[in-house]
Amino acid sequence: LKRVIDARGDEVIAITQDIEASIDSQITAEEERKAAAKAEADRIERERVAALEARIAGLSVWIDRCKVPGITSERIGKGIAMLEQAPIDDTWADFKDRATKRRTEILETMRGLYQERLIAEVEAQRLEEKRAEQARIDAALAARKAEIDAQAAELLRREEEIRAAERAESERLERLAAENRARRAAEAQAEAAAAVGAGAAPGQYPAPSAPAAGPTAP
Repeated sequence: LKRVIDARGDEVIAITQDIEASIDSQITAEEERKAAAKAEADRIERERVAALEARIAGLSVWIDRCKVPGITSERIGKGIAMLEQAPIDDTWADFKDRATKRRTEILETMRGLYQERLIAEVEAQRLEEKRAEQARIDAALAARKAEIDAQAAELLRREEEIRAAERAESERLERLAAENRARRAAEAQAEAAAAVGAGAAPGQYPAPSAPAAGPTAP
């Protein structure tokens, strides 16, 4: 009987051990499944958070666009209007408050950049208008100077013509006077020679001839 009892006891122990091993295996499998599920959930959560963090960081691109060389205040103003209208919806989940705060910060920065750009454009326009006005004045002064120079050159040319005419007239009169002097001298010599050739009586002198007429004006 004892042997039967012992044998039955061994059988119970063996069955119990098998049951315990099966239970342990199930427990281990369940723990591993839970651990794997938790790891997967953690991975999904990390990816979700990383994606939302990237979206938060991506909002800064609005500022970068406002700093592109050559951008106008008009384009910055349109960007401000677009960002103001962009919704911060439930896709932001628990990052919604952070996204709203970051958008407010970015809009403040964009408005500052808008003001800077607008002031620069107004100043550039003022300088351009000043340059254009100065160019107009310079062109008008240059035209006036050219006109005055042309008038002065014309006056100088006329003065030269007058002086040349006066010199020519003076030279002509001098030539006429010289010709008249030479003619009178020749006439006087001819008269003297004629008187000598006629043998005038002593004490008689030929009647003086009438003086030659002076130079006449042309």
